Amino acid sequence: LWHLRYLDFKAAQGFPCLRPQTPDDLPVIGRSDRVTNVWYNCGHGHLGWTRGAGSAALLASLMAGDQPTLDPTPYAPSRFLPVWRRLFRELPPAEPSTPPQPSTST
Repeated sequence: LWHLRYLDFKAAQGFPCLRPQTPDDLPVIGRSDRVTNVWYNCGHGHLGWTRGAGSAALLASLMAGDQPTLDPTPYAPSRFLPVWRRLFRELPPAEPSTPPQPSTST
């Protein structure tokens, strides 16, 4: 523990290190139900590095339209919709967006 002599304990300050965490301890992974071109991969809490690779693979499969190897249902953003609907009743449902088409005129 020789290295402790180099630490300035009087200057040490606390840091809360807040992490985004969901109430059910599962990350939010999937497409937004309100805006069609928004995808979520958040809420991993203190396990972001641990869950990161698997979450990224699941999200990539969903975005590509491929069949994911893991059931995405438990991670769907829509599992919180009953709460959000009560909070934002005045918001209309999102309309599907269409990607811009390339111009064919020269």
